[in-house]
Amino acid sequence: MGHYKRILLLPLDVLFVGMSCIFAYLVRFDGHLPEPHLTSFWVLLGASLTLKPLVFVLSGFYRRLWRYASIDDLIHVVRSVAIASALSCFAFLVFMHFQGYSRSVLLLDWVFLNVFIFSRSLIWRVLQERKGRTSASKGKRVLIIGAGEAGRRLLQECRSNKDLQFNVVGFLDDDSAKVKASIHGVKVLGRIADVGKQISTHSVEKVILAMPSTSSDELRQIARECLTYDVKVQTLPPMKEMLSGTLSGYVRDIQLEDLLGRK
Repeated sequence: MGHYKRILLLPLDVLFVGMSCIFAYLVRFDGHLPEPHLTSFWVLLGASLTLKPLVFVLSGFYRRLWRYASIDDLIHVVRSVAIASALSCFAFLVFMHFQGYSRSVLLLDWVFLNVFIFSRSLIWRVLQERKGRTSASKGKRVLIIGAGEAGRRLLQECRSNKDLQFNVVGFLDDDSAKVKASIHGVKVLGRIADVGKQISTHSVEKVILAMPSTSSDELRQIARECLTYDVKVQTLPPMKEMLSGTLSGYVRDIQLEDLLGRK
């Protein structure tokens, strides 16, 4: 999603800011806003609509790629919403001279805004991942050996990079705790020794070894099994060679030095 498209989320967040304030008052006063609290309602609404979107923009809210949202991104959301709520709350209290308001309204306003922003981010990520899966399902059927961090990142790259045209059908890994589990919706089908069976069962067209620390002996065995089924096998280089960039840029054919374990 380009920067100009991401900034279109700002009007949606402005709507959420207004809704949070309205819901906070409705919940606090059982769906009816008493006359004495009308002034505080309009003051809080005005302060929120003025300050919160400004904080979101200045904090880099719309420079983040929510399709790759991580724990750090979620922490950033909580921190940004907290700062925005604190500033609008302070402005509200100053205007109200610290009297004639409900404390629970301020808390409810903060809770509702967090829920709305989190929901928006989650829905956007789900839609993007579903879109990526739909386009990837038409690509070459790929089996990833290695259900670790490298394999997980490679799966994400296969889904987000339209140029790859890879449809990841599953993982293989020798860690018994991972077998039959799933990573981003893709199942760990079995152990690495089952590579031949899984190639045949899932009509695999390519095998990618996402275990940069694999020994040359293990690599030879896997390559020999794949050649038996006339399936191309590729690998990631040792981790020390992958200093930056996307994993897809490092996927390459197996070289003689990989099999021999030396240059």
